[in-house]
Amino acid sequence: MRERIRLLYDQLPFAFISNFAISTGLVGLLWAGGQHGKLIGWLSAVLLLGMGRAFLFLRFKRQNKDSFAGRRWARLYVLAALMSGSLLGAAGILFYQEQI
Repeated sequence: MRERIRLLYDQLPFAFISNFAISTGLVGLLWAGGQHGKLIGWLSAVLLLGMGRAFLFLRFKRQNKDSFAGRRWARLYVLAALMSGSLLGAAGILFYQEQI
């Protein structure tokens, strides 16, 4: 179990980079359409969550190998991934504009 969880956490830096790139690209594409306050708020939330995930990654890497709490680290990873996916998915609801 330890090895599987370590592999998950090893992928987090790629998740940070891709989330940042996708989020800033989306904001760039939608900027001309207005809703600047919503866009900045959403991007700020994405970046704040990314910082939280980076903190989680650093804590995982600095943990004591002798007292590995696998279930706890797995739950934290899943919770952070769910929050990230929900926040990215919320963009579809927040920024949807019906075309006439």
